Amino acid sequence: MLREFASLDTKLDTLMKHQGVGVSADGLGDGMDGQGDENKGEYGPDATPVDRQSQPYVDDLAGPSVTIIEKVSPSKFPAGRRARKVAAAKQNIDIGRRDRKVAAAITTPYSVGGLRKKLQRTLPGASSTLKFDPYKPVPTRLVKNFDKFMKSGWASKVDMDILTAGKDFFQLLINSEKWLNHDHMEVLPYLFRVRANQFPDIFDPSFEVLDGGFWVYIEQCHGKFIDNPSKFQFSYAMQEYVLGIRMKESKPWKYVNHLLIPLNKRNIHWVVGHVDLKERRMTVYDSDKAGNRYKGQIYFQKLCIMLPYLLRSASFYEQRSDLVDSVDEFTCELAQNTPQQSNGGDCGIFTLKTIEFLHARLPLTFTQDNMEFFRKKYAYEVYNKELSI
Repeated sequence: MLREFASLDTKLDTLMKHQGVGVSADGLGDGMDGQGDENKGEYGPDATPVDRQSQPYVDDLAGPSVTIIEKVSPSKFPAGRRARKVAAAKQNIDIGRRDRKVAAAITTPYSVGGLRKKLQRTLPGASSTLKFDPYKPVPTRLVKNFDKFMKSGWASKVDMDILTAGKDFFQLLINSEKWLNHDHMEVLPYLFRVRANQFPDIFDPSFEVLDGGFWVYIEQCHGKFIDNPSKFQFSYAMQEYVLGIRMKESKPWKYVNHLLIPLNKRNIHWVVGHVDLKERRMTVYDSDKAGNRYKGQIYFQKLCIMLPYLLRSASFYEQRSDLVDSVDEFTCELAQNTPQQSNGGDCGIFTLKTIEFLHARLPLTFTQDNMEFFRKKYAYEVYNKELSI
């Protein structure tokens, strides 16, 4: 027996040395390699060196923020695999994932209080006194990072996870009265979803924020759809929106009751479409009602007609027994409390801010006077991929 223990001890000693774990005189690994206690702060809980640069930065003065640390490229599946994913999603089968239950509490081996609090805030339903402050100043470090990028060579690019943005992207975003394009309506809604998933107590989980591409698909196929709605076949791309596998950081619509959609009128004007799936109603928030002669909701009526058919094609009603399976069109109305713009180029900023405020269940209290600040705040935070709360 003693011989077996001696053999085991020798193997353990060899393994620990191989893994880089120091062994003290009493035979117990202390992770120090004889360097003394001054290096303990440089090692993680698994006795491996910690790279200070890889640790998330928490700015206590600026308040909590959402940082996208890990880059994951959008998946592009072959047609066969794509069809299987759509079919599996319709049958409530999640390919490549396991059903997971949220633990009652999250524990962390780290002693950093800020990181522990940040982890706790990601718990759905966790008690929190945090509130969304859209007027919170931008941390100085974000401004410096942005300025350094803008002063670099013109060819400089930044990876936004879902697309690569150049300086022209940020110039349109930060300069007064510049019209935002579809790239902005892809990146900002994506970052809204990332933040909402981490702070479900602040941003209503019953809402889903869509990107501008959804409306593009609607307009592209509306002509063929209207010829024969009952026989029209929606593409996999359209069904993937409903199933929660089209956009990054999205969730299936079976888990939500509200959709917030950036809509574009003839490539000249942005508005918000708020779809209530339970009430079968879409409310249009138009920041230029006078300029559009109150006819914005009529132009977007095509979505109200097509949406019930799209939901049925993606087996949505089969997974929502609380809703009536019907292809009757949704009603459409124009919101009366939408803040109004006083120039011709800020409709995109009004649209994005309306989405944020509605998602956080805040009254629409911003005005044209806030637009310059909002533009700069978006530019600084989007470049750093950090949206404050």
